Amino acid sequence: MMKARPTSVALWFIFTVVLAVAALGAQQSTSSDDDKGKALVESKCTLCHGLDEVRVANLDKAGWKELVESMRTKGADLKDEEVTVIVNYLAKTYSQQTGTDTKKLVEASCGSCHGIDIVESAQKSKEEWTGVVREMISYGADIKESQVPDVADYL
Repeated sequence: MMKARPTSVALWFIFTVVLAVAALGAQQSTSSDDDKGKALVESKCTLCHGLDEVRVANLDKAGWKELVESMRTKGADLKDEEVTVIVNYLAKTYSQQTGTDTKKLVEASCGSCHGIDIVESAQKSKEEWTGVVREMISYGADIKESQVPDVADYL
């Protein structure tokens, strides 16, 4: 009986290590896909238009797929694999859910120091909001630099 116990511990340890390695690989794959998607959007999509059009489109995954396919019919040089990576990236980064998330972010980050009604009633351009949001980050607002364009669009 004593010999079975060390074997069980060894098997459990190996199983745990295998799971950890698999989880790390999946995380790196997702990050790698996001990086590829971002790079493709920046290199392929911005040949014809800026990222502002991408940020405000606010589509779900099916909508992004349809839009990207329509760009192919207009001359975008995209392989099938690139379309998949781009659509997945756009759906994850700029989906309809993003607007809801941005509203929650604004309410939590801005509303914690100011009344949210004061923030939402201020009449500023996107460029002005971008500057204000960056200034608020320097004061401790819990907003990442990558979220600034979405917050400025929302406000």
